[in-house]
Amino acid sequence: MTDKPQKIDALIQELKNPDPEVRASAIYNLHGITDKKVVSLLIRYFKDKNAKVRNAVAWYFIDVHDARAVDPLLSLLNDKHERVRATAVMALGQVNEQNVVDQILTALDKPENQNWDFKNNARGVLRDFGGEKVLQYYLKILNSDNHSWMERWDAIRVLNKFNDSRVAEALAKIIKNENENAALRKEAIFAIAELREIGLDTFLEEASKKDNLMRLYAIQALGRTKSQKAFPPLLKFLRNRNPQVRGTAILALADLGDTRAISPLIERFKTEKNIEARFAICRTLTKLPLSEEQKIAFFVPLLIEPDPAIRTIALEGLMYSQRNEIIKLIIQALEDETSMARKKAREILQWMEGQFENELAKKALRIDSTNFGIKEGEALPAIRTNFAKKFRTWEIVLPIENVEQRKAGSIYQDGWGIRYIFGEKEGVEYLEYVCGHRMIYGEPHIRLYEDGNEEHLESENLSSDPFNPEKEAEIKNQNELLRKELKAKGLSLHG
Repeated sequence: MTDKPQKIDALIQELKNPDPEVRASAIYNLHGITDKKVVSLLIRYFKDKNAKVRNAVAWYFIDVHDARAVDPLLSLLNDKHERVRATAVMALGQVNEQNVVDQILTALDKPENQNWDFKNNARGVLRDFGGEKVLQYYLKILNSDNHSWMERWDAIRVLNKFNDSRVAEALAKIIKNENENAALRKEAIFAIAELREIGLDTFLEEASKKDNLMRLYAIQALGRTKSQKAFPPLLKFLRNRNPQVRGTAILALADLGDTRAISPLIERFKTEKNIEARFAICRTLTKLPLSEEQKIAFFVPLLIEPDPAIRTIALEGLMYSQRNEIIKLIIQALEDETSMARKKAREILQWMEGQFENELAKKALRIDSTNFGIKEGEALPAIRTNFAKKFRTWEIVLPIENVEQRKAGSIYQDGWGIRYIFGEKEGVEYLEYVCGHRMIYGEPHIRLYEDGNEEHLESENLSSDPFNPEKEAEIKNQNELLRKELKAKGLSLHG
């Protein structure tokens, strides 16, 4: 957002607009501008009749601290709209004063504030504030049987900041109680790791018990203590008969970050038979500061290992090398028989090209990007090529049989779901598809034309406006109509 005076003046004029949507939008667009005139003006809007405007001005003061805003923000803790209350408590994170802490703690116990947004924002603010009152408030919850395990789990997320023996004692009690909720015990184990030396004895005791899930969590957490005292027991676990214990200890050594682990891990790899433990050793050695010579000596021979997971992690171990002979080995992996290794090689070369402007990597990627297995004379080469480029990272291509027959189909690969159909518009053939990924927001709806053009069609509206129920209903209706249309065309990803 620019802070040119004419732009600011235009936004200030919009604050006088009778439409609350316009006023709220103006406040959001003023976000980050700390001009005294703007701050003084916006403080008046804490009392705006519209909840969306009040929320916008509270959001503005998340990043702008002004003593005059403290009392209005505290009054918003009693606002009738829960989103406004949740934003206000986040804005109060700027004000670490006892009066503010007291009022947030009071607000937390009110029935209307037992929603996730308010409790989560308050927890984050109070965790940053610290102090004896916050410590006692959350210790009381943690030690109480009258609170749900989720409420106690939330308490742990605050208390793990306090380097206090009372916290360690409460966490240790939960860890040792085998009748406690398993998720709560796990959270307690990793929280006590934040206490470093204070919690070490608890880990060692739990890690020495018979094989169970909590034992593995305790071993894993030993690494997170970052304590030098954790190194000897973790090294001892490398000789344990249980491969899960060995693998967990190996990965914990990566978290510990102790360079003394490098030589023992390299030696252990020579005799380790379990594939998961072997992979864990490779993973840990990619995270420890090996010398260039150590990396080459260890990882290069692994590029011809039978297990593709080992070959792939070996590539990762070599990614920081700028030696041409190593880069050439990574380029060779573009022809690996498994997509896992090919993808990793491609990612590393792309990183090398961007980071070092490496010419070998650049040339290899240019050649690789033109090789989609499309032969001269085959159907719809432009559509197939452009589709393959979009999904190059995952090596997803259109089946040639479907293309030749212009047959609709679906692809489910590497977390992607893709539905597609073929059509023609004004004499030009096209591929129309909808795609979604479990880790990517939204479901793009696209047409690729054989003449090289691309068209983005209507896709589901994922926006939300909790302050405007009518608009929410309108968005919902539009999305329902679109889903019906996509389903009729065979492009729905939802049945």
